[in-house]
Amino acid sequence: MKFGRRSVRENSLLSIAANRYLAQVELLTSVAARPARGETVSGDRAFVQRFEAGFVLAVIDALGHGPHADDVAKKADAVLATLSAATTIEKVFSDMHRALRGTRGAAMTLVRGSQREIETAGIGNVGLRGRGMSVTFTPTSGILGAHHRPLRVARSPLTTPGRLVLFSDGISRRFDLDAASSLSIEALGTKLLSDHGADHDDATVLVADLVSM
Repeated sequence: MKFGRRSVRENSLLSIAANRYLAQVELLTSVAARPARGETVSGDRAFVQRFEAGFVLAVIDALGHGPHADDVAKKADAVLATLSAATTIEKVFSDMHRALRGTRGAAMTLVRGSQREIETAGIGNVGLRGRGMSVTFTPTSGILGAHHRPLRVARSPLTTPGRLVLFSDGISRRFDLDAASSLSIEALGTKLLSDHGADHDDATVLVADLVSM
């Protein structure tokens, strides 16, 4: 991943059954990311995986920054690369915790969209905000790879249109998503990185729009 103020737009059509009818839902995603000042690599990762009838979004934030944090993030990448449509959110966190044992550890928030609902869970301090849809999110305290309290998975109905924003703790939580509702996903990611990113830490923003076709 090359860093700097940039965002990458991706999209696909997902066949998602909701409200007793088959709807075409377009998933648009954009990532804006940069490493901490003075570093060339980051311990943050953004992950997007699409399936025929669903998707997974995640942001990982390895503790600290620099090459050692990047090494942890690479291990986390390897876990997420094994996901399938049948992988439960509980298994993702269990596999991640096991894979990161013996490392400095990481935080992760994950969103899994399926036919009629969105599941959310997080361990650590990666943030999640939603707009245009009712998203329940109750993060679990702890560190993946070290120790954490029992995972709490929340479920909400999948509704469109809606926007989800996942962000590492290099982004201040003091932003108003409603005030930025007119911005594109690319512009929002760039703005959050520029206006709310901490120079001393890695910073990553993943913005996703769900739009009925």
